[in-house]
Amino acid sequence: IEDAQHFALKIKQSIESDAQLILYTKKAVTASFGVTCFKEDDDLDSIITRVDSALYAAKESGKNQVSVKY
Repeated sequence: IEDAQHFALKIKQSIESDAQLILYTKKAVTASFGVTCFKEDDDLDSIITRVDSALYAAKESGKNQVSVKY
């Protein structure tokens, strides 16, 4: 999960610093990410619910964040 979190942070930073994107939109562009991991008793719905919760937590923390839910 630490690798996934690191990867999401790198994508977020890349989006923030993309000069072409900033010039095209004429404003700062940000992204929020939710990260989770597979648990033994998971099904598709439980994974989606957990990662969705992580994404909403990232947005509620001020946006442009990466949030992890175990």
